[in-house]
Amino acid sequence: MPYKMAVDNASKRAKQELGTLIVYCRGTLSQSQLAKRVGLSRSNMKYIEDGVNAPTAEVYDKLIQELKPALQMRDILLKNEHLRDSARHNSLKDFRFAYFDAVQDALIAGYEQNQDFFALLLDNDEKKRELMQVFLDDIYKKLREASYSQI
Repeated sequence: MPYKMAVDNASKRAKQELGTLIVYCRGTLSQSQLAKRVGLSRSNMKYIEDGVNAPTAEVYDKLIQELKPALQMRDILLKNEHLRDSARHNSLKDFRFAYFDAVQDALIAGYEQNQDFFALLLDNDEKKRELMQVFLDDIYKKLREASYSQI
């Protein structure tokens, strides 16, 4: 029985993390607007964002397409060599400083790909911090793993 409980808790946590990520990645797009774009009712979108339900594979693909700019930002940061070195040699607490410095450079690099989204973050420090906080742990873990797998 403990195994089932662990799986249930992991599933619940994953749905909650996905919901949080969706909320931050949609930026200024309202919940209703995003729901309409991916073909859901607003209540279904709310359940996904609240971590109650997980999206179907089809809805998940549509969400990825709609939230692509935020994921582009994540990809730009994952390719940053300085961040990889910082993740390898620092704790998460110390990595934060290099990470938030690299965010500004990544925003400028991504600006050409999607001016609306990246301009919003360049002009709004609070929104930028909120979105980048969501990716911090994930990027740190991935960069640490990548730096050690190259050895």
